[in-house]
Amino acid sequence: MWKVVLTIICVTATVRLCWAKSDLPTCAFDEGVYLKTIAWMESQRHAEWGWEKGFTPRAILALQMVNSSWLHEESDLTRQLSLKQMNIEILSGQLQNKTITPVQLAYITNALIFSCQDPRDFHGVNFVDKLVNALALYPNEGFSNLFQYGMVLLALCNSNEPVDEEYISTLLEGQRKDGSYMFGSGDPTHTNTHIRTRTYANTRRFLVVKG
Repeated sequence: MWKVVLTIICVTATVRLCWAKSDLPTCAFDEGVYLKTIAWMESQRHAEWGWEKGFTPRAILALQMVNSSWLHEESDLTRQLSLKQMNIEILSGQLQNKTITPVQLAYITNALIFSCQDPRDFHGVNFVDKLVNALALYPNEGFSNLFQYGMVLLALCNSNEPVDEEYISTLLEGQRKDGSYMFGSGDPTHTNTHIRTRTYANTRRFLVVKG
């Protein structure tokens, strides 16, 4: 259940951020709901102050997107312990040479950015380069739909990484006439990922196209 909540809060917060930094009309958000969701998310942490099954980067990303000062709240130092646990999990995966999917790389990259860390030099690891290399291999097994593709582009966008125009064209060409995108076997439920990727690219110029 909490994974569903995490996804919803992450998507909503991202769209909220895009709207806030563009000329699009603003929408009303119930801050009380966010505070309750944050409290519930925090209650789901395990004894080491992270989240189960390697979801710590995603959880911290979502919480930071909702409240950019979440990690820096002096009255709750357990949040710093959560950040430490995220870094331990990321480094442990690198030291053990665990297979990390492009989408997982995207979540890690965004989590590092939103926690004010450098994804290009995270204890000697360049996650941006890893994303660029993964994008060049699209499509392949485990990285074959436009939701995953959009997540990687979004992470590169947040990293201010120049991207070849052909990669943007691939995303644009995948859009259906009604504005949605196919996900997996045909479920258009992840249109928000592509919307926010394109919103960043078009309204904030975070995505620099190589010419």
